[in-house]
Amino acid sequence: MNTEKNGRREELLSDLEGLVTFLAKNEGVPLRDFGVEVEYYVGSDDDQVGIEEIQRIAAALGVEMTVNDDKTHYRASRRFGTASYKAVYVVRREMDDYHELMDLGRRAQREAQGGESE
Repeated sequence: MNTEKNGRREELLSDLEGLVTFLAKNEGVPLRDFGVEVEYYVGSDDDQVGIEEIQRIAAALGVEMTVNDDKTHYRASRRFGTASYKAVYVVRREMDDYHELMDLGRRAQREAQGGESE
């Protein structure tokens, strides 16, 4: 792991410890009854690389990678009581379809507001 990335990781871990300390001292601040989840989304333009990253994370978590029936979402997750960690990779074709749909929605919204489409 490079030094810059390691520094950001240490900063995040320190910030999480600060949050835990704050929440422990401030019972008036509400928390969800069902816990908290830390999520990490793998970004890659290469599906094989993205899937391999989820496999690596699954191994580090000591769990099996899971995939949905359409083979579009690959996951590795582990619970720690009411807290959990989840890593996700969404295949490129699915992300491309999603971005195209969002673009269509934005164009339709602009047209409905009297703006011009692209």
